[in-house]
Amino acid sequence: MTQETVTPEQPALGRSRAILIGTGAYEDEGLADLPAAVNSLKAMREVLTDPELCGWPEERVTTILDPPAVPVLVPELRRLARTVEDVLLVYFVGHGLTLPSGGLCLTLPGTVLGENVDVTSLEYSRLREVLLDSRARVKIVILDCCYSGRAIEALAPADVASATRVRGTYTLTASDQAAHVVPLAEQAETATSFTRELLGLVRDGVPGGPERLTLTGLFPHLWGRLDDLGLPEPNQRNAETAEHFPFTRNAAYAHPSDSPYVVRLNELTAACGWEDAPARLAEALGRPLAEVADYLLGWRTAPREFLDGFLGVLDAEGHGPDEEARAALHVLRREAQRVSPLPAERIVHLEETIQELRLMVGDLTGRLEDEQHVRVAEQTLAAREAARIAGLLAAAEAERSALQAQAEAAGRIPAGRQPAGRQPEAAPPGTRVVEEALDESRSDLGEVTRELRVLRGRIQRLMEPGKAGQVAADDQEGMVRLLERALELAPGDAGLRRDLGASYAQWARKVSNETGDYARAVGLLRRSLALAPGDPTASEFLDAALSNRAGQLCGPGASDEELTEAVELWKELIALKGGLDHAPDHASGYAYAMRRLARSSALADEHERALGRMAVALWADPEFTGDARREAPRRVAVMLANHVVDDLDGRPFPERAELLRRALSYEDGDDLHKVMVSLWRSEATAHYGARRYAEAVRLLEEALDLARSDRARARLHQELGVVYSSFAIARANRNELGEARVLIGKAAGHCPGDPQITGLRERIEARS
Repeated sequence: MTQETVTPEQPALGRSRAILIGTGAYEDEGLADLPAAVNSLKAMREVLTDPELCGWPEERVTTILDPPAVPVLVPELRRLARTVEDVLLVYFVGHGLTLPSGGLCLTLPGTVLGENVDVTSLEYSRLREVLLDSRARVKIVILDCCYSGRAIEALAPADVASATRVRGTYTLTASDQAAHVVPLAEQAETATSFTRELLGLVRDGVPGGPERLTLTGLFPHLWGRLDDLGLPEPNQRNAETAEHFPFTRNAAYAHPSDSPYVVRLNELTAACGWEDAPARLAEALGRPLAEVADYLLGWRTAPREFLDGFLGVLDAEGHGPDEEARAALHVLRREAQRVSPLPAERIVHLEETIQELRLMVGDLTGRLEDEQHVRVAEQTLAAREAARIAGLLAAAEAERSALQAQAEAAGRIPAGRQPAGRQPEAAPPGTRVVEEALDESRSDLGEVTRELRVLRGRIQRLMEPGKAGQVAADDQEGMVRLLERALELAPGDAGLRRDLGASYAQWARKVSNETGDYARAVGLLRRSLALAPGDPTASEFLDAALSNRAGQLCGPGASDEELTEAVELWKELIALKGGLDHAPDHASGYAYAMRRLARSSALADEHERALGRMAVALWADPEFTGDARREAPRRVAVMLANHVVDDLDGRPFPERAELLRRALSYEDGDDLHKVMVSLWRSEATAHYGARRYAEAVRLLEEALDLARSDRARARLHQELGVVYSSFAIARANRNELGEARVLIGKAAGHCPGDPQITGLRERIEARS
């Protein structure tokens, strides 16, 4: 592998450029100086040029502290960017301002607040043009912008990450809204909050992570660090190959260089004698070079798809291993995925294991079905023979009854059989012919009786396993019909009842497996148990069919009628098992259906019914151990709030707000208030972006009444100060100075002592 090849091991930083921009001092009194920005700029350079971390050459990192005005700065940025072929990284720290139009401005020392702010600041659109003009393969932008220094900066009409999106560029921002500002007294000794935590994460590393960390790999850990400190949430956008750029070595990395899987992959690669194996494989497999290098160097575990393609390339080169070696390589692959520090790779291992287990279960199920089909075939043939014999039996019985009736009509044989050898005392005249016929019939009846004994023996033998021939395995319905007919002819035959019950059960199983018609399967199994009460196979099948049917009825979009039917099925299952304590799975299903019905009642504003259904759901839930009636109001409130958040996203605000207010009628809890404050703030942001300041103010004032934590209230006060200030500016620009004074006074009331609002108030008063 040549040094010019861009891989996680050796990025081509000699053809890259990092441009670090920081503004720490401002001429406009409305913008506070930021000593922490100067510290951030210095710390970022130190980390980037640290050979043990990011490894950038000193000469490839350009630092611009307190940059010149836009006419000088932009040509210099363009000149630097045009020389970059590989990685272009731009970092900015300082105040950030958002214009009413939504555009982002990065402040410079000469930035002047007011109408000319877009002229005296570096509009991001200008930086975007610089990025698009560059030939760099990877483009990265990191923005650590402080928004608290200007009345129009918070509640931006679009999040900063979206506003700064550039094709092929990874963008990392400190906050979508107002960023955290380190207290001025502490700034001389520290960096800005966002940069401090980002660089602290780089220096600490990620235990269990790969040797090289991308910015996308660092992001969730950065988010967690900031969240733990109560700082604003960062945001990111990424595209194309930028997300794969190895930003830094992992300081906490334990290299799996001795992984048997990686060793074997490289042994097979070396056998081909390629000069640049990663590039050769990347071209042959149509995969990114960095990805192939990751696999061969062990930073990521090559998955099954890559390994199969890799082996195909080796086969084409005449170096493919034999089947045994291939199987051994897959075993090594799976073990590497099992112990991987990357959760995604461990998930792949688990999914493959699950798939194998499913195949094993399917194989065993198929073998079982084959055995059952043989048994069913034998029963089918036996049933047909039984039906034929039963018909003969019925005919013989009918013949015997007819002969007996004929004899009785002739007056020679009483209603019951006469004792053997006894002769009638007086035969009426003309009966000799009848007597002869009776003698012949008695002889025939004897023969039929003997035949019946033989046929009954044959039935018994045919019904034994393994004695019958095979018939079509899918003739379940035909077999059932034959057995039903046989049972009609011989209703007292216990064996036929038992076999018909078993056939109903097998038919139900077939219907369940092949059509998913669980309702029909349940009906067949009820017939089965009516014929053979307590049959363990039918009972087991009925349990499964009822459970499947109940689950089917509880699917997404289920109506109240379907959920109610499901509830009755779950209750039947629970009763069959002997109660809730003996049927935890069925109890969970019952509880789930009742929760769905409780939600339906709550959405229909049926307060008491919703509480009752939720209490039943909690009582049935095997994982709940508290007081169901006391807990029910809170659960209904949470359920309504979750419905608003998860299912009504994008719906009109009044509809969502009404449901959240309804949730408050069940329980007035802190978590619900947090959800409401978040929704109200989001709606206020939209109105603010559209310059509907009055509506934004109304919503934020309502949110302030809803907020319960000091932190949330402080944030809302700050945002109200921002919106009132913007409202005041808009009115002042229209020469409505009286209203502007009132509005800026309210802004000052929410943010007492804020120097920017104070300055703005003085300017408005001066115009009056």
